[in-house]
Amino acid sequence: MTTRIDVDKLLAQTDIVALANSLGAEIKKKGHEWRGICPIHGGDNKTAFRVYTDNDNRERWYCYTGCNTGGDAIDLIRQTENLDFIGAVEWLADYAGVAVEDIGMTPEAAKAYEQRKLRTDVLTLAAQYFAQQLWLKGGQQCLTYARSRGFDDDALVMA
Repeated sequence: MTTRIDVDKLLAQTDIVALANSLGAEIKKKGHEWRGICPIHGGDNKTAFRVYTDNDNRERWYCYTGCNTGGDAIDLIRQTENLDFIGAVEWLADYAGVAVEDIGMTPEAAKAYEQRKLRTDVLTLAAQYFAQQLWLKGGQQCLTYARSRGFDDDALVMA
């Protein structure tokens, strides 16, 4: 019995821009990303919600105002529909027209995925924190060192 859900298969079948718009984001293309009203908390800030492609070529979202959080399409459904992981995967699979059996959805696989995601979320938050520190006054020595080692500013910025 498999303990892995093929979340990548589900996410590949999901257009996060269309999903966000269907949830009320009203996002529009701005350069290489999309911006709009956050479908989670609403508001009148037309650039609070961002959809972008991360370094691993995965579609992600982030809300810079009321929510101050982000993630993938599953995280968006968890937030907007107030669902747990299993409920969000089932909701998204139905939306994307993917059978849950085709992505290996079992209770064991869902639990294993949630545990892995918690660990990677913590590491991502730590990486974002330290990447932000480079741009503060106290991080200038580290920034200078990183640049001297061949890292350009694009490589040092974490979305």
